[in-house]
Amino acid sequence: MLVLMLGACGDDPDPAKSSSALSSAKERVESRFRDAVDVLAGAGFEVTDADAEWRMCGVDPQQSMQVLGGGTLTGGDGDVAARVAAAADALESAGWNVENAGETPRPYAVLADGEGAERVQLSVTESRRTPGRIGLQVGGACIESATEDSNERMGQKFTLL
Repeated sequence: MLVLMLGACGDDPDPAKSSSALSSAKERVESRFRDAVDVLAGAGFEVTDADAEWRMCGVDPQQSMQVLGGGTLTGGDGDVAARVAAAADALESAGWNVENAGETPRPYAVLADGEGAERVQLSVTESRRTPGRIGLQVGGACIESATEDSNERMGQKFTLL
């Protein structure tokens, strides 16, 4: 058992590379989220209460982390479905790719930008708990992390705007 545990430690990514990759991922999520907020503002929407945090992702034994967050989307015209569709259209015209959209069980759109470690995903969806409220969620790529990075960043919160 000790041999297995020691072998697993040897697979931990280089701490300096891990820290750099995680910092880059955070910067990309923050930047793309701000870009999306600017696009949405131009389409008559406002994003408030925008924050994020680090979370674990991926499958053991590889430790990986990603940034997850979001805020509340207000403004726009029409019912919830029309507002979600208008927000998705504005983001798509700014270069985001619509991956999935619909109205069941609630109006939603899932959009993405980039691939691999550069991937950022946005979703615009009506709240399950508060009908009529629209959320804008963001998620970064799942990045392999060194144990010390995971321990340091786990649950760490920050504002997106």
